Amino acid sequence: MELQQYYSDLYRIDYKGTRQPKAKHVFRAARCAKQRLDFLIQSGVRPGSLLDVGAGGGEFVAMAHRAGFDASGLEPNEGYAEYARSEHGARVRTGNLSDAVGRF
Repeated sequence: MELQQYYSDLYRIDYKGTRQPKAKHVFRAARCAKQRLDFLIQSGVRPGSLLDVGAGGGEFVAMAHRAGFDASGLEPNEGYAEYARSEHGARVRTGNLSDAVGRF
């Protein structure tokens, strides 16, 4: 339980120095999200259910949703999960892989 609490509250502060992503983090994450999505599409992966575990600020979930995927995410950090919902409208819940519900 201590580890979950750390990832929920303090991990991003220790790692990035912030509770929610800074502009430079969003830009970097968006660039990586586009590369990941392009890879899926070029590999012939057709839109369907997609779960991003460790969704961060939700950039990949939002892009995948716009590309036709039924995309959702899990992010252990409350601040980043909230950012994903409020800034990107992404379906990102605060939680870990053990909180996944459904088939992906």
